[in-house]
Amino acid sequence: MLAEDGLAEPFRYLKTHPQRALDAAEVLLDRYSEQSSTYTHVVQLKARALLNLNKADDCIALINSLGPGIRAGKGVLMCKARALQAKGCLHEALLIFQHLYATHRGNARTDKTQGLALGRALEMKGGADNLEQALAIYTQLRTRVAGGKVNSPCDDKDIEVTLGRLLQRMGGTDNLQKALAIYTRLRMRAAGGRPNTPCNDKDIELTLCRHLQFLGGEDNLKQALAIYTRLRTRAAHGKHNTPCDDPDIELTLASFYLNGRAWSDFDQLRLETRRFPGFESCLCLSVRYFQELLETRFFSSAHSRLLGQAVRYAALAVEDSNFINASCISQLAHCVRLLSYWPKALLQRQAITYREVRAFATAAKVLFDTSSQISPCRLQLAKNRGWRLQERELLGLLLQHQGL
Repeated sequence: MLAEDGLAEPFRYLKTHPQRALDAAEVLLDRYSEQSSTYTHVVQLKARALLNLNKADDCIALINSLGPGIRAGKGVLMCKARALQAKGCLHEALLIFQHLYATHRGNARTDKTQGLALGRALEMKGGADNLEQALAIYTQLRTRVAGGKVNSPCDDKDIEVTLGRLLQRMGGTDNLQKALAIYTRLRMRAAGGRPNTPCNDKDIELTLCRHLQFLGGEDNLKQALAIYTRLRTRAAHGKHNTPCDDPDIELTLASFYLNGRAWSDFDQLRLETRRFPGFESCLCLSVRYFQELLETRFFSSAHSRLLGQAVRYAALAVEDSNFINASCISQLAHCVRLLSYWPKALLQRQAITYREVRAFATAAKVLFDTSSQISPCRLQLAKNRGWRLQERELLGLLLQHQGL
């Protein structure tokens, strides 16, 4: 159907070339009338392209402009719910996902799509009850694919990985070991049944890496770095210690170096000159400069430059995310709050006045509030992070230096 109507290729563009998909949708909308059965598919193409271009408001406006019959279609509703999620309207999005899960079920493929979407919406809302509901949904999907066998692995990678990530988020030794078992089993299956053997599925390898990194410990971190190195070498056509063009690999490796405070290794990635699509590069760069500042116990113009870089890249990340990503907004808030505590003598060298410092403090609060509204569960995820203790210690130290 899609191939006959010229839609198959534009739909393939959605992930890699969303602007090209949008351009194709505009042409196709002129070709098909609202009465055509193809029109709904074209509308979905345009809505999803807008969403992938971080234009959530435009996506929602398009859907709201449609006739009631098309607007109520499950594909269009799914796109609207995801656009609402992107805007931080989590409750409204959850209501749509719950409606879809309750009214559009039947075959295994539809149940999986609706179930995973609802489970992830519950995860975004956060809270123990919502996480338990998500766990129940994923477990039910897994049991169905496993032929009715409860607590048994299934052959669906999406379900297995989603379940593993939820178990990791829920935490606790038992859940973390269950997640590790899921990822290890997926890897072994993708490697033809051979245990402790790399596979050719990049997503599985990176997921296992992130979990090993999350678990911590010298052995786990060594294993994670070995996997990263192998993936990167293969993507760089066999060249060792050479940057590759795969943003998933490079940015995940950047996160690994950030967690290990390996500034020299991070800088060798040269993310500032490569600027992969999306906000992740700038966010990583801001976190890198911010985290180095957290280890500071004396202050100079060099540290002011570090702070300036942290603020600059955080602001770029917010802009690149179209001002709707909670992580980017929160990072900018942390940087601006640190700036509001910065020693007066160093601020005066940059011609920053006391009134502007007061404005920084107010801006930081607004940014934190905005981030929390977009993603309320961030407050739960942020608990017990060591860098937050470092940040509080640094802010306290800065208070002592403000008169200098």
